[in-house]
Amino acid sequence: MLGAGTLAVSAAAALGTGAFSAAQVSGRDVDIAVVNDADALVGLVPNPEVGGVHDDDGELVIDLGTTGINQNSVYQFGLFVDDDSGDAIAGLTPFPKKSNEPSSVGDQSGEFDSAFLITNQTNNTYDLTIEYRLEEEDVGESGEFNTEFWFEVHNDGEQLDQIHGPTPDPVAEEITLGSGETIGVSFLLHAPDETLGERIDGDLAVDAVVSE
Repeated sequence: MLGAGTLAVSAAAALGTGAFSAAQVSGRDVDIAVVNDADALVGLVPNPEVGGVHDDDGELVIDLGTTGINQNSVYQFGLFVDDDSGDAIAGLTPFPKKSNEPSSVGDQSGEFDSAFLITNQTNNTYDLTIEYRLEEEDVGESGEFNTEFWFEVHNDGEQLDQIHGPTPDPVAEEITLGSGETIGVSFLLHAPDETLGERIDGDLAVDAVVSE
């Protein structure tokens, strides 16, 4: 699946002891990397204010390994968009936490509310394909799988896509990202009772191609 201009984000979360991490692969036609300087073209920007989300030697890392993931808990990484037309998450009040434009970057502070951003710092327009695959790897002690994920992509106060997982089949969203534009990604993990030992495995891939 990896090829020119492809970013691969692989993730795994193990309840009780787990970690959730992401790895970046740069392609030949477009530089896709964690954006810390002016050299990156299309890149990832981790939110330093979101616990567990950080840049680790050029890799976007979302890590819960220190504390683990508790049963009967909700973990949210970044704010979801407050968009009435977007998909709702039932039964998790007061989650997800929301804001009007989570991907908006402050002019002076540089702060934003998404877990991470995908940003285009080129003079070109790119067609992005964001593909998610989240599936159960271990059903844990209960023999059933109850842990859930929600990923949301948003821009300018609008929900562009939301995936509810785990799901064995990849789900793709195509988005056009103009010069200087940014989209945000946030996600939420719900681990109800009797989820000890459950594990979610998956990947998030972003393919960037210059728009014709």
